[in-house]
Amino acid sequence: MDKIIKKNIDKFINLNQLEPLNYSINLTKEKKFGDYATNFCFLYAKLLNKTPEEVANLLKNYLLDNYHDFYAKIEFVKPGFLNFYLKNRINYDLIKKIIKEGFNYPIYQSNNKKINIEFVSANPTGKLHLAHAYAAIFGTALVNTFLQLGYDVQKEFYINDAGNQIDLLALSVLIRYLNLFNQNLELFEDSYHGEEIIECAEALKKQYGSDLINTKYNKEHILDEKINETIKEFAKNYMLKMIKDDLASINVSFDLWTSEKSLYETKQVQQVITDLKKANETYEKDGALWLQTTKYGDDKDRVLIKNNQLYTYLVPDIALHVAKLLRNYDEYYNIWGMDHHGYIARLKIALKMLGFKKTFDVICIQVMKLIKDNKDFKLSKRAGTSLTLQDLVNAIGKDELKWICTSYQTSSHKIVDVNKITQHDASNPLFYVEYASARINRIFQKNEFQVNQDFEYVDIDNEKIVNLVNELSLYDQTLHHVIKNKETQALNNYLYKLAISFHTFYSELNISNLKDQKQKQTLLHILYATWLIIHNGLKILGIKAYEEM
Repeated sequence: MDKIIKKNIDKFINLNQLEPLNYSINLTKEKKFGDYATNFCFLYAKLLNKTPEEVANLLKNYLLDNYHDFYAKIEFVKPGFLNFYLKNRINYDLIKKIIKEGFNYPIYQSNNKKINIEFVSANPTGKLHLAHAYAAIFGTALVNTFLQLGYDVQKEFYINDAGNQIDLLALSVLIRYLNLFNQNLELFEDSYHGEEIIECAEALKKQYGSDLINTKYNKEHILDEKINETIKEFAKNYMLKMIKDDLASINVSFDLWTSEKSLYETKQVQQVITDLKKANETYEKDGALWLQTTKYGDDKDRVLIKNNQLYTYLVPDIALHVAKLLRNYDEYYNIWGMDHHGYIARLKIALKMLGFKKTFDVICIQVMKLIKDNKDFKLSKRAGTSLTLQDLVNAIGKDELKWICTSYQTSSHKIVDVNKITQHDASNPLFYVEYASARINRIFQKNEFQVNQDFEYVDIDNEKIVNLVNELSLYDQTLHHVIKNKETQALNNYLYKLAISFHTFYSELNISNLKDQKQKQTLLHILYATWLIIHNGLKILGIKAYEEM
């Protein structure tokens, strides 16, 4: 309905040869203020040298004269809003469009915008846990929304496979490997203690037998460099396969896996240092190389190369983003944990020092906390593990986990009650949406419904039906809202509201008892459009719509 109102107002603008301004049309918060409202009068008052009320009267008279069958009433509200009260008229053009485009609705042609999104990027040192699951599921839903609206999206996973943590991984695996040969050795405090380290050690034994039992090490790394590289590569690949399998189990995939190690091998990391020195943005102090980030507003300068001549994490991260920016995409996004927030400024400063005017945006996600029976939700007592992705899927359910990870504002602290999301009743928003899908399917089966794109609709004057169709009209707008704000919970909220509108409709109208076959078929086609929207919305979130429950 908002598109019809906009079309009517745009005709007024064209007729009066007015400059197009970016006015808005939104649903009103309460029905007593009408169905929709616009800020048109406020925006055009200055342009026309009139008061907002005078502009409102001009537009109001035009609309009521030319579209009197659509508007029941139009009212001006200070300081500059126009409220529209619509007649109980169903937007059948929308229903036809939804049914025609089906499981692809809304269809958008490519807008020729290329986007890179990096997310998850977990160190290949252990199993994925709740924070990784959150980033993976939220990131995929955001990507799906971009794709739906015609963007070309590249999903990237950055593998931190260089540096101290990989040496510690190899050392941890070696010690567990030696344990398998009855060597009573303890892991160091900084080692990795998860059960996956034991599993990796068992795989190492299967491949190399007892060939590595005399390997020497200290508390930091394996002493024999050749053996160190062998175990590092083996352990990294083992962990990476485990991560990929975990992601595949929740239908998350990536287009590009970028290795930190490869950035060193191709000299891209070293080139960063050379280029920053050429730009006169570095200096040496206390045997270390520093980046002059305070010149650009940072609270302190940052170390690039430590006095032991090892690179800090900042250097390969700069190299990674240089490589990204050279792809010449239109937009770049990183999905990071909130604990990385302070890291953003120094990385952007470094890129600007290298001459990049456009850099990247970061979507920071706050850690969520799960509770059950008013206590912290904990699944595993195994050393080194806490709420792994697979534990969560097994205990909560894949779809339930996806709903949780997409239904909250990313930057807010989240306390999620596991009891609520696993309830099979109306108190669980996901169940309520899934139940709407199953209920509609049951209506189709009972009435032996067959969709007909050329079906002739008949007018039905019923407020509940009008409200349901009005909700359908907001789906397209909701997807754009997700993209604009980089927040998926708008889609979850929309699907829940749509389910409420359907269940309200269902409780008051018994389609099966209708004698008028044209009315019955009209209602069934409206319900089919509703089912398609539920299906398509859940698909973006990675959730399958139920056919029966």
